[in-house]
Amino acid sequence: MDWRKRCGGKLVSAEVAVLSVRDGDMVVVPVGSDPKTVMTALLGRAPDLNDVRLRLYNGLNDLPWFEPDISSHIMPEVWFIVGPYVREQMQQRRGDTAIGACTLSTKGARDNRPDVRRPDVLLIELSPPDERGLCSFGPVRWDKKELAEFARVVIGEVNPSFIRTRGDNDIHVSEVDFLVEMAVPPTPFRKSISEELARKDVDALKAIAAHVAPLIRDRDTVLMGAGSTIEALPLFGMFDGRRDLGWHTERMPRGAIAMMRDHPERFTGKYKSLDRGKHVMTLLALTDDDTELANMHPDIELHSVHYVNDIRVIAAQENLVAIMNALAIDLTGQVASEHIGTRLHAGPGGQPEIAVGATLAKNGRSVMVLESTAQGGKVSRIAPQFEAGTVVTVTRAFVDYVVTEYGVASLLGKSARQRAEALIGIAHPKFRDELTREAKRLFWP
Repeated sequence: MDWRKRCGGKLVSAEVAVLSVRDGDMVVVPVGSDPKTVMTALLGRAPDLNDVRLRLYNGLNDLPWFEPDISSHIMPEVWFIVGPYVREQMQQRRGDTAIGACTLSTKGARDNRPDVRRPDVLLIELSPPDERGLCSFGPVRWDKKELAEFARVVIGEVNPSFIRTRGDNDIHVSEVDFLVEMAVPPTPFRKSISEELARKDVDALKAIAAHVAPLIRDRDTVLMGAGSTIEALPLFGMFDGRRDLGWHTERMPRGAIAMMRDHPERFTGKYKSLDRGKHVMTLLALTDDDTELANMHPDIELHSVHYVNDIRVIAAQENLVAIMNALAIDLTGQVASEHIGTRLHAGPGGQPEIAVGATLAKNGRSVMVLESTAQGGKVSRIAPQFEAGTVVTVTRAFVDYVVTEYGVASLLGKSARQRAEALIGIAHPKFRDELTREAKRLFWP
């Protein structure tokens, strides 16, 4: 049967769907959704609307939300994933920044807090409804179902390429108010791995992978965050020789499913404390080669970010190793992954929750990864102090291991002086003298 006949009369044009947006509404576009057909129609309505907030969890979209004639009617808020266009606009302070942990995205609505904005209109991508009327959220579950529960209006743009998965990764068509056929393709999420590697220091990535590998043990549960640096590490042998690992991860990196197929002994999930035998995540990053393998994979489940990134759930996974990407770190161990100075790079994602949960877990390890320099080697990512305006994403109290291409610094249990010495030891050699001088100024009489 043609899926259009399963829509229960909810299939409308994008222009009709966005008529449901009212003055003063909070419109939310969650992680893993770029319903560009619907968003283009909303853009066309901007002159007729006032005091609307557009919360972009997925800031890859290149539509002109930040132009004054649009933002004076619909103010964009950026949260997690930030593309080049959005980053440039935010550098000019032409939009607002949403702040909050992944697992708290619907707390205000759930607790009936009158002082916290709740989502009014949710714009998402969905698969066509199946014979049961279920629409898949595709390769990214995140908090879509929770947002749909509290939104006044749910508008789904039908993406026929969306995969289906096991777990809790669908919504019934009866819970969607409008369905719109996709006419404008979404913005590509990322370049190919090979394109990204062409911009990276491959020798540094190989060295980082070699340093991280000994921190991963057989039978561990693995959690990985976002970031092009850590995503490349499995390609350079980070998991080589390991057996019976399991996934409980915010994001499964591209190429991981093919690796699981080619090395079935490597990831079995047999020794996980929770969800034993299943690989659990909230975001499944895919290459073209992965997509067919991922569709209804028997061992992969997508669940809410409110479950996957819950500090209590992470801490309950014994032998968990969390690997995350940092932009910079200061000599006391504070991690910055959002802003450097006033320059926005990304939102916090789940990093604050993951770092705490992994450190609290029995035999848990939290690993922060970063290349030692930025801007072509001109700047050390290990800094004596952060410049004004830098946002601390993970407090120093919950920073455990830090890895660069020059080695591993173990910070747990160390004093300020000991941390400074350990971090200087993994900085780029050309910055070590300067960092040592600054450390003596900051931590010694």
